[in-house]
Amino acid sequence: KEKKYETDKPVLVFDTPGRYVLHLTAYDMAGNSDETSAELTVVAPALPVAGFKVYPEAATVGRRISFINTSEPAEGCRYEWNMPGASTDKASSLNAATTYEKAGEYVVTLKATNAAGSHEVRHTIKINEKAPEADFEVTPGVLIKGGSVTLSDRSKNQPDAIHWRVSNTSRVLVAE
Repeated sequence: KEKKYETDKPVLVFDTPGRYVLHLTAYDMAGNSDETSAELTVVAPALPVAGFKVYPEAATVGRRISFINTSEPAEGCRYEWNMPGASTDKASSLNAATTYEKAGEYVVTLKATNAAGSHEVRHTIKINEKAPEADFEVTPGVLIKGGSVTLSDRSKNQPDAIHWRVSNTSRVLVAE
């Protein structure tokens, strides 16, 4: 079945894969004409294969975590991110980022869709408690030789243990 177009720039959309022959006939006012043709092969798009990487791999509560899309093919795809339990639990962008406010394991899903269909991938990520942040106070801040100083632990995020070290210990007496 042939269709004729009476325009100098037809825009054609092919919704069925296959081989097509395109013809152009040019006429002048005297009735003279010339014809040329070209073959066009229309292929079905490849089914996408969804994939992503997680950065940083060791994630902690309250810190931004990024999901970097590695889906193939990237062109012509729409993306749906599902991140239950996160501060942003859905996204439709190429890549996604969010934070988690509670430690635990979470399942992140990426669905890639194009004209051929869709594919979904899931990764379980572990969000750890915030890492301890070492901090301490020295009292007094300036010490006269022979005086004593007190070190007070001010570490954040409840460390399980602390260890003190003093450089040049040959010159220090420790009173516990």
